Amino acid sequence: MSRLRIFNDTDPTTPLSATEDLALIAERLFELPVRLHPWLWLALPAAGALLVGMSGWLTTRHITRVPPMQSIRALG
Repeated sequence: MSRLRIFNDTDPTTPLSATEDLALIAERLFELPVRLHPWLWLALPAAGALLVGMSGWLTTRHITRVPPMQSIRALG
């Protein structure tokens, strides 16, 4: 367990480090076979981007239908 690190949010290798650390924990602490899932590295970022894009579009779509002057008048 000496290879476990404290995670740094600004380090671009943090996801790889987390995967490596979890593999070490699974193998050494719980004596489980390590199984890598490379499709997760493709599917989860794509799903996250889709979720963020759709939620942004759903929350701002009404703004494009309202004329700018009407929005300004509604503020004051």
